[in-house]
Amino acid sequence: STGELAFLAEDIPALGSKKYILQTEKTQYAGSFIKGNTLDNGIVKVTIDDFTGDVVHISYKGKEYVDNSVMTSINSYRYLKGDNASGRAFKPTNNRITIKEDGPLMATLLVQSEAEGCNGLVREISIIAKLPHIEFNNVLDKIATKEKEGVHFGFSFNIPDPIVKADIPWGIMELEKDQLPEGNRNWIAFQRWLNISNNN
Repeated sequence: STGELAFLAEDIPALGSKKYILQTEKTQYAGSFIKGNTLDNGIVKVTIDDFTGDVVHISYKGKEYVDNSVMTSINSYRYLKGDNASGRAFKPTNNRITIKEDGPLMATLLVQSEAEGCNGLVREISIIAKLPHIEFNNVLDKIATKEKEGVHFGFSFNIPDPIVKADIPWGIMELEKDQLPEGNRNWIAFQRWLNISNNN
Protein backbone atom coordinates (compact mmCIF):
# COMPACT_ATOMS: atom_id res chain seq x y z
CA SER A 1 0.00 0.00 0.00
CA THR A 2 3.02 2.34 0.47
CA GLY A 3 4.73 1.42 -2.81
CA GLU A 4 7.61 -0.26 -0.97
CA LEU A 5 8.88 -3.70 -2.00
CA ALA A 6 9.11 -6.63 0.41
CA PHE A 7 10.74 -10.03 0.07
CA LEU A 8 11.51 -12.98 2.34
CA ALA A 9 15.23 -13.61 2.91
CA GLU A 10 15.44 -17.36 3.58
CA ASP A 11 18.14 -19.82 4.69
CA ILE A 12 20.84 -17.31 5.60
CA PRO A 13 23.44 -19.10 7.77
CA ALA A 14 24.62 -17.66 11.09
CA LEU A 15 27.34 -15.04 10.50
CA GLY A 16 26.69 -15.53 6.79
CA SER A 17 25.28 -13.48 3.94
CA LYS A 18 23.36 -13.75 0.68
CA LYS A 19 23.11 -11.50 -2.34
CA TYR A 20 19.68 -10.63 -3.76
CA ILE A 21 19.14 -9.05 -7.18
CA LEU A 22 15.97 -7.18 -8.17
CA GLN A 23 14.67 -8.06 -11.61
CA THR A 24 11.39 -8.06 -13.52
CA GLU A 25 9.84 -11.49 -13.68
CA LYS A 26 6.34 -12.94 -13.88
CA THR A 27 5.36 -14.99 -10.84
CA GLN A 28 2.40 -17.14 -9.89
CA TYR A 29 0.19 -15.66 -7.19
CA ALA A 30 -1.33 -18.48 -5.12
CA GLY A 31 -4.19 -16.31 -3.84
CA SER A 32 -5.11 -14.17 -0.87
CA PHE A 33 -4.33 -14.94 2.79
CA ILE A 34 -7.46 -12.92 3.71
CA LYS A 35 -10.98 -14.34 3.95
CA GLY A 36 -13.33 -11.78 5.50
CA ASN A 37 -11.89 -10.91 8.93
CA THR A 38 -9.52 -13.90 8.96
CA LEU A 39 -5.83 -14.08 8.05
CA ASP A 40 -4.59 -17.58 7.17
CA ASN A 41 -1.23 -18.48 5.61
CA GLY A 42 -1.67 -22.23 6.16
CA ILE A 43 0.49 -22.15 9.29
CA VAL A 44 -1.20 -19.61 11.55
CA LYS A 45 -4.83 -18.51 11.41
CA VAL A 46 -6.01 -15.24 12.99
CA THR A 47 -9.61 -14.02 13.27
CA ILE A 48 -10.68 -10.50 14.27
CA ASP A 49 -14.06 -9.86 15.89
CA ASP A 50 -16.32 -7.48 13.90
CA PHE A 51 -17.77 -5.82 17.00
CA THR A 52 -14.67 -5.28 19.21
CA GLY A 53 -11.79 -5.32 16.71
CA ASP A 54 -10.01 -7.76 19.06
CA VAL A 55 -8.31 -10.95 17.89
CA VAL A 56 -10.61 -13.74 19.09
CA HIS A 57 -8.94 -16.71 17.40
CA ILE A 58 -5.30 -17.71 16.83
CA SER A 59 -4.52 -21.26 15.82
CA TYR A 60 -1.17 -22.87 15.15
CA LYS A 61 -0.91 -26.54 14.21
CA GLY A 62 -4.59 -26.94 15.14
CA LYS A 63 -4.20 -25.60 18.70
CA GLU A 64 -6.17 -22.57 19.90
CA TYR A 65 -4.06 -19.87 21.58
CA VAL A 66 -6.76 -17.38 22.64
CA ASP A 67 -8.52 -17.72 26.00
CA ASN A 68 -12.01 -16.41 25.26
CA SER A 69 -13.30 -17.21 28.76
CA VAL A 70 -11.86 -13.96 30.21
CA MET A 71 -12.74 -10.26 29.76
CA THR A 72 -10.23 -9.53 27.00
CA SER A 73 -9.04 -11.43 23.96
CA ILE A 74 -5.80 -10.68 22.09
CA ASN A 75 -4.78 -7.09 21.33
CA SER A 76 -7.81 -5.82 23.27
CA TYR A 77 -7.75 -2.07 24.02
CA ARG A 78 -9.23 -1.07 27.37
CA TYR A 79 -9.30 2.36 29.02
CA LEU A 80 -9.81 3.08 32.73
CA LYS A 81 -10.68 6.53 34.09
CA GLY A 82 -9.63 7.76 37.52
CA ASP A 83 -8.47 5.87 40.62
CA ASN A 84 -11.12 3.16 40.67
CA ALA A 85 -9.41 0.00 39.40
CA SER A 86 -12.70 -1.90 39.67
CA GLY A 87 -14.50 0.71 37.58
CA ARG A 88 -15.76 0.34 34.02
CA ALA A 89 -13.15 -0.46 31.39
CA PHE A 90 -14.08 1.28 28.14
CA LYS A 91 -13.78 -0.70 24.90
CA PRO A 92 -13.24 0.78 21.44
CA THR A 93 -16.36 1.64 19.44
CA ASN A 94 -17.22 2.10 15.76
CA ASN A 95 -14.58 -0.43 14.69
CA ARG A 96 -13.92 -0.52 10.95
CA ILE A 97 -11.94 -3.45 9.57
CA THR A 98 -10.33 -2.98 6.16
CA ILE A 99 -7.58 -4.63 4.12
CA LYS A 100 -4.27 -2.74 4.13
CA GLU A 101 -2.00 -5.32 2.45
CA ASP A 102 -3.07 -8.31 0.36
CA GLY A 103 -0.01 -9.56 -1.47
CA PRO A 104 1.65 -12.92 -2.13
CA LEU A 105 4.09 -12.35 0.76
CA MET A 106 2.29 -10.29 3.40
CA ALA A 107 -1.34 -9.69 4.41
CA THR A 108 -2.52 -7.01 6.84
CA LEU A 109 -5.93 -6.20 8.28
CA LEU A 110 -6.41 -2.67 9.59
CA VAL A 111 -8.77 -1.96 12.52
CA GLN A 112 -9.65 1.73 12.96
CA SER A 113 -11.62 2.64 16.09
CA GLU A 114 -12.95 5.39 18.26
CA ALA A 115 -11.48 4.91 21.73
CA GLU A 116 -11.78 6.60 25.13
CA GLY A 117 -8.66 8.60 26.00
CA CYS A 118 -7.66 8.89 22.34
CA ASN A 119 -8.41 10.96 19.27
CA GLY A 120 -8.14 7.68 17.40
CA LEU A 121 -6.88 4.10 17.63
CA VAL A 122 -5.40 2.07 14.77
CA ARG A 123 -4.52 -1.63 15.14
CA GLU A 124 -2.73 -3.51 12.34
CA ILE A 125 -2.49 -7.31 12.33
CA SER A 126 -0.17 -8.93 9.78
CA ILE A 127 0.96 -12.40 8.73
CA ILE A 128 3.73 -13.39 6.34
CA ALA A 129 3.88 -16.32 3.90
CA LYS A 130 5.74 -19.42 5.13
CA LEU A 131 6.22 -18.06 8.69
CA PRO A 132 4.52 -18.96 12.01
CA HIS A 133 4.57 -15.27 12.88
CA ILE A 134 1.90 -12.65 13.70
CA GLU A 135 2.73 -8.97 13.89
CA PHE A 136 0.71 -6.43 15.89
CA ASN A 137 1.23 -2.71 15.32
CA ASN A 138 -0.88 -0.40 17.50
CA VAL A 139 -0.95 3.38 17.04
CA LEU A 140 -2.70 5.66 19.55
CA ASP A 141 -3.41 9.34 18.98
CA LYS A 142 -3.46 9.95 22.74
CA ILE A 143 -5.33 12.84 24.36
CA ALA A 144 -3.15 14.76 26.83
CA THR A 145 -4.53 14.74 30.37
CA LYS A 146 -3.34 15.28 33.93
CA GLU A 147 -6.10 13.07 35.34
CA LYS A 148 -5.30 9.53 36.46
CA GLU A 149 -6.02 6.96 33.77
CA GLY A 150 -5.05 3.49 32.58
CA VAL A 151 -4.39 2.52 28.96
CA HIS A 152 -4.17 -1.25 28.44
CA PHE A 153 -3.80 -3.80 25.67
CA GLY A 154 -4.90 -7.27 26.80
CA PHE A 155 -3.27 -10.45 25.53
CA SER A 156 -5.21 -13.38 27.02
CA PHE A 157 -3.27 -16.37 25.78
CA ASN A 158 -4.58 -19.90 26.27
CA ILE A 159 -1.38 -21.32 27.78
CA PRO A 160 -1.90 -23.55 30.84
CA ASP A 161 0.54 -23.06 33.75
CA PRO A 162 2.63 -20.44 31.95
CA ILE A 163 6.16 -19.45 32.88
CA VAL A 164 6.82 -15.77 32.15
CA LYS A 165 10.39 -14.66 31.43
CA ALA A 166 11.53 -11.12 30.64
CA ASP A 167 14.68 -9.81 28.97
CA ILE A 168 16.27 -7.40 31.47
CA PRO A 169 19.67 -5.65 31.39
CA TRP A 170 22.42 -8.31 31.54
CA GLY A 171 20.08 -11.21 32.12
CA ILE A 172 16.72 -13.00 31.96
CA MET A 173 14.20 -12.77 34.82
CA GLU A 174 11.46 -15.30 35.54
CA LEU A 175 8.50 -13.44 37.02
CA GLU A 176 7.71 -14.23 40.67
CA LYS A 177 10.67 -16.65 40.99
CA ASP A 178 13.38 -14.01 40.50
CA GLN A 179 11.54 -11.06 42.07
CA LEU A 180 11.81 -9.94 45.68
CA PRO A 181 8.63 -10.69 47.69
CA GLU A 182 8.07 -6.95 48.34
CA GLY A 183 8.78 -5.95 44.73
CA ASN A 184 6.22 -3.88 42.82
CA ARG A 185 4.05 -6.10 40.59
CA ASN A 186 2.21 -3.22 38.87
CA TRP A 187 4.79 -2.83 36.09
CA ILE A 188 7.20 -5.26 34.49
CA ALA A 189 9.94 -3.41 32.60
CA PHE A 190 11.83 -5.39 29.99
CA GLN A 191 14.33 -4.60 27.25
CA ARG A 192 13.21 -6.29 24.00
CA TRP A 193 11.07 -9.36 24.64
CA LEU A 194 8.71 -11.16 26.99
CA ASN A 195 8.30 -14.96 26.77
CA ILE A 196 5.08 -16.66 27.92
CA SER A 197 5.29 -20.45 27.59
CA ASN A 198 5.04 -23.76 29.38
CA ASN A 199 6.88 -27.10 29.07
CA ASN A 200 5.02 -27.87 25.84
